[in-house]
Amino acid sequence: MKSSLVILFTLAVFLLVSLSEAKECIRGLNADDAEALQKKFKGFTKKTKCTPDETACIGDAFAKCFSTGDKNEWSIQPCAVTLKCAVLPLVLKRGTSITCDTEEDRLFRLKDARASCKQKRGYPPSL
Repeated sequence: MKSSLVILFTLAVFLLVSLSEAKECIRGLNADDAEALQKKFKGFTKKTKCTPDETACIGDAFAKCFSTGDKNEWSIQPCAVTLKCAVLPLVLKRGTSITCDTEEDRLFRLKDARASCKQKRGYPPSL
């Protein structure tokens, strides 16, 4: 009976550690996704096709697609003078967010997300 409890406890601890590591690695994957999306947006212009409610960076501005009835268009909102549109990795779940931020903060968030998973994936790479 005692040995069964020890085994169950050991398995529970192992699962908690594994889940914690997996959650941290999600941040590294999100950083990869954020960087890929940021690169994709470099080719976007106001004439790039879009679907309603889609968001993107066009130049250094935040853009959201809306329907004008017969076609879809980007509505472009410039960021504040010291900021530019940036794709950032989410922290607690899979995904990215698009917002206005400084380049320094964007790079810090990417590096920090990758560092949280360094044992599993060999991060952080040089940015």
